[in-house]
Amino acid sequence: MKKLNLVFGTFLAFTMLLTFTACGPKDANIKEAVEKAISADIEGATVSVEKGVVTISGMCKDEACNTKCMDAIKGIKGVKEVVNNCEVKPAPTPEPTI
Repeated sequence: MKKLNLVFGTFLAFTMLLTFTACGPKDANIKEAVEKAISADIEGATVSVEKGVVTISGMCKDEACNTKCMDAIKGIKGVKEVVNNCEVKPAPTPEPTI
C-alpha cells in the first residue's frame, strides 16, 4: 500500500509540474505579441525573447515613443523583464540664419 501511495504521489506531482509549466505563455507567443505592439512605432525593430526576458532594438522617433513602447511591452502576459536597446532619433538641428 505504501508503495502504491508513493507511485501515485510521484505521478500526481509530475502531472502538476507539467500542467503549471505548460500554462504560461511561450517565448514565441510573447515575441509575436511584442512585435505586434511596437511595429508601428519603432523603425527597424528587432525583438528577441528568452525565458520571458524581452530584448528590443530599433529607432524611436522620440522619448515619448520609447516610453509608450516600454509600457506596452510590460503589459504583455509572460513578460518578466525588458531590455531596451532602442535609440531615440536626435532632434533636428535648426539651420543657422545669416
